[in-house]
Amino acid sequence: MRPFQTSDFVLASFAVYMGQELVSVDRRDPNRASFLFQVDDTWPTYLAAFQAGRAAVEPGRFAICQKSVKSALLDGVLRRCKEQAAIGRALAGGEVNK
Repeated sequence: MRPFQTSDFVLASFAVYMGQELVSVDRRDPNRASFLFQVDDTWPTYLAAFQAGRAAVEPGRFAICQKSVKSALLDGVLRRCKEQAAIGRALAGGEVNK
């Protein structure tokens, strides 16, 4: 596991969807939050697919991940994100179109 940080809400939601662990949300800048993850060895592949527009997600599950990240952003509660990360790790195989 290694750290990964982004201020992109959609990318943070995708990271949760793909099973990466959201460990904190830095809200010191009132105009921009920063999401800190612990990512595994699969993350670079998923990140490259996301950046190239080749990542595929199941819309309903992705919406749940977005709600989890929004919840963490608004009230700092990471429990739901960690639960989604566990689900994401279990389901992450085969989610990227190559």
